[in-house]
Order: sequence, then C-alpha cells, then structure tokens
Amino acid sequence: MENNNLLSTLPILPVKRTVLFPGVMMPLTIGRERSIAAVNAAMKTEDKMIVVVAQRDPQTEEPGLSDLYSIGTKSNYQATGPVDRRNGSRSRPGIGPSRGPERRTVH
Repeated sequence: MENNNLLSTLPILPVKRTVLFPGVMMPLTIGRERSIAAVNAAMKTEDKMIVVVAQRDPQTEEPGLSDLYSIGTKSNYQATGPVDRRNGSRSRPGIGPSRGPERRTVH
C-alpha cells in the first residue's frame, strides 16, 4: 500500500519510441517543456525518482494519460544539475515496473 502512494506522487516522463527497462541505464533526450518540468521536479526530491512511460503515438506533442501505455518504469534520475533545452540528455537506470499512470498527472 505504501508503494502505491509513492507512485501516485511521482512525476511522469513520457518518452517517444523508447522503452526503459528495469536495471538498464540509457540516455534520454528531454526537450518538451512539460518533460523538463517533470525531470526538474524529480531532481528536487531526495531520491530523485520519476516514472518513465512510453507514448502510444510518437507524433503526439502534448500527451495526456490516454496517450501513454499503462505500465512504465520507476527510475532514479542521474544528473548533476537541472535540465533545460541546452542539456536535455540524461541517463537514468530503470529500477522497477510501475503500474497505473491513469491516476497521475502527466507533467
């Protein structure tokens, strides 16, 4: 139960044409303002956790919850500073599966 409460408060990072698997570290290019805001929100927390979820249609520029798959990967953000349009590529290792973004706000 405690884990579900944690997941419901984590920022969501929608990604195009990419799936982040648990235990894998990979660079992701982050360029949308809402995505940058989600990553920066994660950076302000002690554990720097974020949920990475694949988009159904990569052409959608402002995805809503219905545009995302229902399972993503809880991830620990690995960076030295805030993300902006100049330095939007960061690596993050997948930690584990996450269900149910239908109860979260896409940032």
